[in-house]
Amino acid sequence: MSFSSGDSPTRPIKAETSNLPIRLNSTDLFQGQSRLVIMHKGSEYQLKITRYGKLILTK
Repeated sequence: MSFSSGDSPTRPIKAETSNLPIRLNSTDLFQGQSRLVIMHKGSEYQLKITRYGKLILTK
């Protein structure tokens, strides 16, 4: 799959080497919502987009 400059993938791209992070677009994650829930080791975290466009992660 190739993309021209300015295009973004519609799905996560697995890093080729283990020291590179996976890049995700926030619009793909939030899908039009302003809040999502992340489950991590049995705990629930909320990731929110503020009215100023910042991200806040809370437990």
